[in-house]
Amino acid sequence: MPLNPRLSEYTDDPLYHFGLNKDMHLVESVDLNEKTLPELFGDTRIVCMGGSPLRAERFAKQLATEFPHFGVDPKKPRNFSLSPDRLHLYKIGPLLSISHGMGIGSIRIAIHEITKLLFYAGEDTRKILHNVEYIRIGTSGGIGADLGDVVLSRQAIHPRTLKPVDEIYRMGETYQYPAVFDPALRERIFASRGDITVIIGDTLTSNGFYEEEPNTHGALDEYTEEELHRDVPKLIAMGVRNVEMEAAALAGFCGPTRANIPAADICTVVDPIGVPIKSSKEELKTFSARAQQVVVNYIKSRLHEGTL
Repeated sequence: MPLNPRLSEYTDDPLYHFGLNKDMHLVESVDLNEKTLPELFGDTRIVCMGGSPLRAERFAKQLATEFPHFGVDPKKPRNFSLSPDRLHLYKIGPLLSISHGMGIGSIRIAIHEITKLLFYAGEDTRKILHNVEYIRIGTSGGIGADLGDVVLSRQAIHPRTLKPVDEIYRMGETYQYPAVFDPALRERIFASRGDITVIIGDTLTSNGFYEEEPNTHGALDEYTEEELHRDVPKLIAMGVRNVEMEAAALAGFCGPTRANIPAADICTVVDPIGVPIKSSKEELKTFSARAQQVVVNYIKSRLHEGTL
């Protein structure tokens, strides 16, 4: 599916949740409004994304530390987003670290706007999008995976259909798109795991933290322990290894019949499904760093190969 043909016709297009614009002269910034999107982002090759702005900033600092030749101060990487109360955007050489917020609704906004940004940065062509990769790095609940394991998604499972699809609802109609991640990118990331335990499996994507997944800890008593013990073995038998709230939207958007961008989803397990999160903040930070380190290893392999 081609990108929206109207994008080439716009003279300006507010990328609202990043506070940027196709015509950067219109943004409220003393220095950025003297730049163009091709000048700022024309060399982008990998977009790393996570839920929280703080995690995006921490990963940007890690990238700046690991790759000092990109010339970014690891103590203070610049947030290029001019809507910092919405989404954050950091750039370390050809690497972006962005936040996408929490849940399917929020990540849909982020990937639409970052894709439009890269289309405009490619001077209204797909020359950047033909070479870019999207990698979501996050945390998740474990289904047949242990605390601290890293799950690299094969495909995202929709909670309504229990099939690898993303669903879009528009004006009373339902549209389904395959939610399968790029196998070549997945294998390259898996090969970069080092001594970190990485499991390849399917990911259940729910529309909420307490509902649409096997969870008995919400405020309402609508899901029983009996249902939990019935459903978890079923998911494990299907090949599901973790549950989170964004993978289906990312895979469905990036698939070959739509945006056609190689994408991956890699998440650390921070709690077994059906059990409240009991890990401390420091433990969660340590667990999260495992998935991030696998991606850093992958970036190093790309640099070593000269493909970045």
